[in-house]
Amino acid sequence: EDLAHVPYLSAFEGLHSISLPADPEMILEALEKAWKQKEESILTTEMPMMVGKSHKMKEIRKKIERVSDKNITVLITGETGTGKELIARSIHYFSHRNKSPLVKISCGNLPAELLESEVFGFQKGAFTDAHRNKPGRLELADSGTLFLDEVGDLPLLLQVKFLQLFEDKTFARLGTVDERTI
Repeated sequence: EDLAHVPYLSAFEGLHSISLPADPEMILEALEKAWKQKEESILTTEMPMMVGKSHKMKEIRKKIERVSDKNITVLITGETGTGKELIARSIHYFSHRNKSPLVKISCGNLPAELLESEVFGFQKGAFTDAHRNKPGRLELADSGTLFLDEVGDLPLLLQVKFLQLFEDKTFARLGTVDERTI
């Protein structure tokens, strides 16, 4: 299999065909080449968090550059493990929002009942254990970046609330009707 498309592994391209026992000099040479490629990539890359020189990686970098300093909502799609969070972190890193926090919400990891109060926050008395006001992650991410991981796992009612949030830039903590703008 050709490994040239995998960052840093292209140096090992010839190793998969080496017969055992392998020549230690050949392995050492491949390791040194890979290490040198890694160092050069770190020194020369425009995005320190992303590596790779393929056409697809260049396209992704251009898209990140185009959206990073715009005040817009960005939808990043892809299968689990394809680097959506890395792209979100890169967008945040290169944006004017990078001095404010990047707040991640793992939509599939929290139960729906807890997720709404965690995201939107709540007012004292909103439910049995609400003994104090608590800002949600939306407020914590204000002026920064909010990353909703696996947003498709949200219950439909919460998806509708997020859609309204993205359109209006307003929300209300649980237990109040007072709108807050972010």
